[in-house]
Amino acid sequence: MRLLDDVREIRSEEASVEAEDLSVAREVLAIEIERAKPRPARTKRRRRVGLGVGLGIGGLGAAALGTFAVVSIVAGSVVAPAGVSSASAAELLERASDAALAQVAAVDAQLAPGQYLRVETTMDQVTTDGTAQDRPAESGGFRRHTVEVVYVPADRTQDWIVETRADEVTGVYGPEGQEFLDSVLAEPQLDEASVRAYPAGIRTYGEETQPIDMYRDRYDEMPRDPDALLAWFDSQAPGGYAGLAILNALYQNLPPADLRAALLGALSRLPEISLVAEDGDLATIQRTNADSVQQFVVDTRTGMLVSIIDPARHPNGIVPDGIPDNIQTFTTSIVDSAPTPAR
Repeated sequence: MRLLDDVREIRSEEASVEAEDLSVAREVLAIEIERAKPRPARTKRRRRVGLGVGLGIGGLGAAALGTFAVVSIVAGSVVAPAGVSSASAAELLERASDAALAQVAAVDAQLAPGQYLRVETTMDQVTTDGTAQDRPAESGGFRRHTVEVVYVPADRTQDWIVETRADEVTGVYGPEGQEFLDSVLAEPQLDEASVRAYPAGIRTYGEETQPIDMYRDRYDEMPRDPDALLAWFDSQAPGGYAGLAILNALYQNLPPADLRAALLGALSRLPEISLVAEDGDLATIQRTNADSVQQFVVDTRTGMLVSIIDPARHPNGIVPDGIPDNIQTFTTSIVDSAPTPAR
């Protein structure tokens, strides 16, 4: 129950609803809020769905087939942008929305029978011996690089293949950083490198199930008009969390292109967004509210979400300045085959 184990320490005022009334949107929202927090000390390492545990990963790479562009982002350019153009965040999101809308027919035509949409998610996350807001890092921390690749079949009712790579530790910080890292690695590991098949893209956690594309069951009821869609999310995730819920829905770029266009259009209407940087077709947008600051990068040419960044929100003397708490990057391509699941 890796995903459900991640949902903990949510403040009662943020999740005070009856279980039977908890919608999919609110569940995902709670998961994402917790996922963005730095991990507490001396606990089993848990993370967002399916990211593996261990040291060392091999080289990555897959040729992009068809006309899907492979997109990526360099972390440093996001955290320390060179400059901002005169275009507004809303204008750039509208441009990305138009690009996504233009792909509606193309996406369906590109993925031929037997092909897969390959979505590689990398995460670079800082773990310290602190416990979020109440106690910053004291003496040690480390940064890990994790990789998960989802192969989405042309017929989404067939098996989705999920390849989990082992972690790579990319930085150790503080006078007791190595000791802290060793103590974490000594704990029972929840996930190892693996290749698994999930029928119709449904993961199972004990008695619980959840689609990999988390909002799948609600795609049909989501309005395609951006204003109406924003109102829909406001009703599902009140209290200023609509923006975070919309980003959840965009996660891994799995919604149909017309819905992605509407989701980006809905984001453009939020008052808490601002433009941080623009680098060619890549626009870095910041979403700020009373509880958090979050950045996300969109490709305005393809209408795809490229990266999500949680900047360092709990300053300490352990982790060097400029390293974000968490950065996730999505790379999308079309391939002719997927790895064979372990039996």
